[in-house]
Amino acid sequence: MELCLKCYWGNPTNYDHIALQEIRILALIWQDNEITFFEALQKEAEKDKLQLAEHVKNLIEKHLKKK
Repeated sequence: MELCLKCYWGNPTNYDHIALQEIRILALIWQDNEITFFEALQKEAEKDKLQLAEHVKNLIEKHLKKK
């Protein structure tokens, strides 16, 4: 039972693993005027032939490396 409470499905706000793999999930919601930014990101990803999630991860990685 203790192991289950460390899983995403047992404790989605404070978890160590998903199905015993070290994984993290980030869900983003875009609404109202933010949808414009979402669509711009989606177009960039398509231009680079990337999935949107991969494109966003690349942008975040580049941003964090600059610091």
